[in-house]
Amino acid sequence: MKKRMKYIIFIVSGISIIIIGIIIYFLIFFNISDVNEEIITSLNIQNKNFKISAYYITGGATSGKIIQLRKEYDPTLRKNYEIIENIRGYTDLKSMKLFSNKQLEIIVGFKGNFAKKPDTLFIKIE
Repeated sequence: MKKRMKYIIFIVSGISIIIIGIIIYFLIFFNISDVNEEIITSLNIQNKNFKISAYYITGGATSGKIIQLRKEYDPTLRKNYEIIENIRGYTDLKSMKLFSNKQLEIIVGFKGNFAKKPDTLFIKIE
């Protein structure tokens, strides 16, 4: 009986060490906070010191997939952009245009064969 108990403890300890090793391996070699930014489009705003850009952002531990709208200023500045809006739940930016000097009209939707009807959103830029 004592031999059998030692054998069970040996097997459980071995499996535990393997599982801990696998977890440590993934923590060392895989970074879940890598974020990929892909610019979709930009809009130059007349008489303003910025332009509006839309990015498709994937990755990250908490952000998931989003469409991000930014005010982009002079690239020589230390912080050269300001986030206007993070749009979650959509996979495609159909169009973006200036609705007035203070609002954007954007049409967002979904990619794929069974895509739903696009939605129109109005976003304040100032």
